[in-house]
Amino acid sequence: MSLRAIGIATLALMLPVGASAQQSQPQASPPQQSSPHLLGRVTLNLGAATALTLGNTRDRFTNGAELLFGASIPATDRFSVQLEYALSFHTVKSAFFDINSISGNSRMHQFNFDGRWALSKPEDRVQFYVLGGPGVYKRSVKITAYDNGTIVCDPYLLNCGVDTVANEIGSRHTWDFGFNVGGGFSLPMSDTLRVAFEMRYLYVFGPTVSAAAPLPAGAATKANGQLLPLMITFRF
Repeated sequence: MSLRAIGIATLALMLPVGASAQQSQPQASPPQQSSPHLLGRVTLNLGAATALTLGNTRDRFTNGAELLFGASIPATDRFSVQLEYALSFHTVKSAFFDINSISGNSRMHQFNFDGRWALSKPEDRVQFYVLGGPGVYKRSVKITAYDNGTIVCDPYLLNCGVDTVANEIGSRHTWDFGFNVGGGFSLPMSDTLRVAFEMRYLYVFGPTVSAAAPLPAGAATKANGQLLPLMITFRF
């Protein structure tokens, strides 16, 4: 047999072996997109809300606005620790009180310490979640005008007690504990920015204020607070 024939036969035998070896090599998997909840990555939150008032709070104060700033740190791919500061604004409802005119406003500083649980997989485009935790709240109420000669006494205005007359117009505040729970969903706007739509229920355990003067109808002596913020938040 000639050398040429031997070479052709050897090449014919090697071709199937090479093709089989090439097919047996593992295919390289396509690169996966990074999760928006990378462990150890700090996420900043900026948000605004319509803060609806509930219960006895709604009797005395209008719906207001809320601004929020916070940060979250993922502990696992489904759980994050979230710290937030928020400030809400409301005005006094003069129609609630049995006097011709009263005006005032309320501010509440919120310090929330929440846990956030993801209900969706980290790679899902739409991320559903729930959250909740305790908080510390500073409520400030300022009465700017009222009818002269009328005693304004209501726990939710932080204006009830033996010195009511001496402190008719002015600002008062109280520090209280409370909690918030809620949930929402977020959507990606870019590789590093998500927008979240969220609803929360916030309850504040207010102080017990002694009533030393006539109270308006429906007034209570324990000034608990209830809010329902409907929020839009940007996370980056």
